Amino acid sequence: MEQWDLWLGEKRVGTVSGRETGWGYTLLAVCPAEEGYIYRVALDRENENVLVAGVMLPQGQEFWLEKKMDGHFAPEKVRGAFILRSKPGEYTGFSPLPFPLEKFRPFALSHPPWEKSLLGSLMAHEKTKVCQYQDQWYAAAPLEKGLPFALAPFFQKVTPLEINGKLYGLVVCDEEGQVSLAHNVKEAREYWKGNQ
Repeated sequence: MEQWDLWLGEKRVGTVSGRETGWGYTLLAVCPAEEGYIYRVALDRENENVLVAGVMLPQGQEFWLEKKMDGHFAPEKVRGAFILRSKPGEYTGFSPLPFPLEKFRPFALSHPPWEKSLLGSLMAHEKTKVCQYQDQWYAAAPLEKGLPFALAPFFQKVTPLEINGKLYGLVVCDEEGQVSLAHNVKEAREYWKGNQ
C-alpha cells in the first residue's frame, strides 16, 4: 500500500492511500470537513502532471474520497497529494491559491509593507487585488493585451490567474516586500520533498 500526506496550502490536513486490487488501485483520502467548501483531491505526478482524482464527500466531521483507479494508474509516479479548495460553482481548474478567490480585495496604499514604496504606488495605480494569507501577501495585477504593464520590474515572473473572466499575474510578497512566484505545482513538489 502507498500513502501520501494530503496538503491544503502548506498545512498537512490528512492522508491519501493507494491499495492495489486485482484490476488496479483504490485511492482513499480523508481529512477534516470544512463547511461551505468543496475539496478536490489532486495528485502531483512526475513531469508536473496533476491528476484531479475527484471530489471528497462529507462523512460526519470528515471529507472522504474513495476512488477506483484503472490498471494504468502508477502510484510510484505520484510525488504528493493536495486539496483544490473552492466554494460551490467557483472551481475552474488547478489554482495556485490556498484560499478562495473571494478573499481578494482591492489594494489600498495603507497596507504594509507597501505604504511608502514605489511598488505600492504602482500596485495602487494598476488596480491590483491583494489578500493576506498567513504571513504572506498574494498580489494579482491585471494583464491586458496590448497595454504596458507598469509592474514588470517587480513582477518579472507571474503565475497566470483568471478572476471573473479577466487575466491577472499573481505573485507573493512577504512582510519585507520581497516578491516571489506564487506556489505552483513545481514549488509544491519541492515543499513535499523536503517534508516527507
